Amino acid sequence: EAAERVASALLARGGGEGPLRELRQLAAVRGLASGHVRARAWPRLLGVSLDGFCREEYLEHCAGAHRDSATVECDIARSLWSFTRGWGDQARGERRAALQRVLTAAVVGSGRRAHYYQGLHDVAAVLLMVCGEYPAYAMLRALVAGHLRDCAGSSLAPVTDSLELLQPLVERADPELGAFLARAGVPPHYALTWRLTWFAHDVADLEEAARLFDLLLASHPYMPLYVGVTAMVAARDLVLQTECDLPYVHKRLTSLSVFARLQAGELAAGAVHLYRKFPPEEVAAAAGLGLGRLPSLRARIHGGVWQVPREGEEGGGRALAPTGRASAARRRALLSPSAVVAATSVVAFMVSFLSGMLGDLVDSESPS
Repeated sequence: EAAERVASALLARGGGEGPLRELRQLAAVRGLASGHVRARAWPRLLGVSLDGFCREEYLEHCAGAHRDSATVECDIARSLWSFTRGWGDQARGERRAALQRVLTAAVVGSGRRAHYYQGLHDVAAVLLMVCGEYPAYAMLRALVAGHLRDCAGSSLAPVTDSLELLQPLVERADPELGAFLARAGVPPHYALTWRLTWFAHDVADLEEAARLFDLLLASHPYMPLYVGVTAMVAARDLVLQTECDLPYVHKRLTSLSVFARLQAGELAAGAVHLYRKFPPEEVAAAAGLGLGRLPSLRARIHGGVWQVPREGEEGGGRALAPTGRASAARRRALLSPSAVVAATSVVAFMVSFLSGMLGDLVDSESPS
């Protein structure tokens, strides 16, 4: 296939910024075509070198413990069903053991600056199935320090704050749909899993998941929001025919599969189009949001790969401070009765999401 030949040629040219730029563009727009190419390209997209692998250090990290070790065990017990259909119990168990090692080593190896969260195992599962155990570990280490830093921090506040970009983004992508969501007063937390799992929890086909990862590994950390909005717009008729009331619309959006109308390649193409037309800095400014609440707005391409500098580090870019009017409006909104309804909805969603991820521990071998 042409895309595979082009990717192989770019990988053969080495890791300079020129080849990396072309590799990012190929991964995002056309995809990387095969598992063989992805196993070579995905680490390159993250600036990860697989040379000098220290098995002893990796095994030491695997043997470590962290505060969420018990949660990891529960999540692992219900993982990988969709990607291992037709496998025997022994083969699936071995792959689950590898997944647990990858997750434990990534958290322990970060010096415990990164925290495990429910959904990280879904991301790690795709990396493991496509690239193998050690590359998955090395890439996950890079992700929890970069693209997924908001998710793997001590608080999910940066993630939930980033969801406030959704309403202005939807209004720009589809004004009628945006107006409908505004009338319903639905909070954006239906999209929480978009950032936490990169849609890997909801897709049964590894190739479809891998095609989305081509895009997400090559793109800004907020790209999952653009993928989700692309899916919403494609399924707009299902949303617009819902009764325009918060509980009904919220239920519709949380149950809407991102693959309801589009395949992964189409989602990627639509998301790239939206991103180029409405970049996150512009959407954040419209929402009155700045770096204080959206640290991943600092994301920049450095050395050919996406990085998220911490506050004060070089390359952070200019801050997008909320305007006085936007700040005052937000304070009034926080005190409004509708905010209480929205907060209640968020709590209910979080309880539902976490309960679903934990599953029934008595029957932990049932497919999810």
